[in-house]
Amino acid sequence: MKKDIRENRQKVQKHVLKHKKTKPINPLKRMSYLILWIAIVVMFVGLLISQVSRYNELSATLSHVQWQLEREVERQEELYLQLTFFDNDLYIQQLARELLGWIFPDEIIFINIGTR
Repeated sequence: MKKDIRENRQKVQKHVLKHKKTKPINPLKRMSYLILWIAIVVMFVGLLISQVSRYNELSATLSHVQWQLEREVERQEELYLQLTFFDNDLYIQQLARELLGWIFPDEIIFINIGTR
């Protein structure tokens, strides 16, 4: 039984040695792989930085546009209030009285000539 275990262990070791890479990688090839990986990492970092910068620009633009939208919505509400106010008959009568001096037919006007 011990003999079988030893033989089996030796077979496994031979198999491992047979399939194990014993040939070292060429230093020049290793250096080129390293340079390639460094170049890929540098490109990735550069791309990441440019995307973050673009995101910040777009975020600032979005904030500005949202602010403009809020301003325009407020302006629209003010204009709507003015429109409803100016369309009111009382306002039109007031303007006619103040600017044009119009009066109603049954109205009595008092003019203050003042004393000096």
